[in-house]
Amino acid sequence: MYAAVTIALLALCTWRLEIDWGLILANFQVSVVRFTKTYLPMDFSQLREQLYQLWITVVISIAGAFVGMLLAFFSSLAISSKTSRYRVLKYLVRALASLTRNIPEAVWAVLLLPLLWYGDFLGFLVLCIISYGFLTRIPSTKQMPAVSRLWRQPVPITGRLSFML
Repeated sequence: MYAAVTIALLALCTWRLEIDWGLILANFQVSVVRFTKTYLPMDFSQLREQLYQLWITVVISIAGAFVGMLLAFFSSLAISSKTSRYRVLKYLVRALASLTRNIPEAVWAVLLLPLLWYGDFLGFLVLCIISYGFLTRIPSTKQMPAVSRLWRQPVPITGRLSFML
């Protein structure tokens, strides 16, 4: 069933985009030769710049996740029934966390693109938002009675203690 749907979608997209598979398959060897001439042997002349950009990406990812984690920690304190006194604040933070969790990263990037344009700060902010959304809500054993017993017991396979979960 899924294969038939996939083939039907492929055929529809091919027809709509006017792709000629016969031409592609007939000239496949020429395309492979052109690809290998373009990309092989590899050019390592800009390796230092590429590694620097890779390092910037890693730093932005870690920083965005860390800031999102800090915001999520304080938001979790605000929505916890043991640490929060203000009911309105609890529902506002839960709504914000739910909103940030349920909107995909690409949508956040597209929504923030007119404000920030491309750049490192846009990636940092999107990672903060997504990390915040996923780390804010901590499931309680009241919401999941089937696994509440597991949350109280140590998990011997991973070596974790119950307070680590």
